[in-house]
Amino acid sequence: ARDGEEALAVFQRHRDDISLVLCDVRMPGMDGPAVIAALRRDDPALRFCFISGGTGDYTPEHLLGLGALQLFEKPFTIHLLGHQLLELATAGQASAA
Repeated sequence: ARDGEEALAVFQRHRDDISLVLCDVRMPGMDGPAVIAALRRDDPALRFCFISGGTGDYTPEHLLGLGALQLFEKPFTIHLLGHQLLELATAGQASAA
């Protein structure tokens, strides 16, 4: 999504297919914590991570205190990000036998 409002709309359309949300901390319009707060009003069990090249007024501790599973700070490799997101998204799900 390009901004927070679009993120909310995308989530509503695809919520049954989403197991984990990756949200930038700083975005146009609504910032990441505001987006997550809005999503969690609809889905209190929402699992999410933040991503940021700079957290602005938020400390990493504050962001994690909001319930984020992880804060990915740039720079990182897409391979590492993908691997960690897959692990987080599937954590706690029963594996197929």
